[in-house]
Amino acid sequence: MKEDKEVIKRCQTGANHMICFDCSEKYIPDGRESYDGTITVHAGLCEICHNKDTVGPSRKLMGFHRMIG
Repeated sequence: MKEDKEVIKRCQTGANHMICFDCSEKYIPDGRESYDGTITVHAGLCEICHNKDTVGPSRKLMGFHRMIG
């Protein structure tokens, strides 16, 4: 299926979507590291590639998990 370029762009700038691990590795912005702690995942559709897979929150998978306080 066609990948959703708008969702990719939003994920890369910190928006939150449910995405698969393959897409998170493929599209993570340079210089960011994926969250290495516990995250909640479920079986569902990736909002980027639209495949059924295990999906999780793009904010954590693409390195936007740090809180500024």
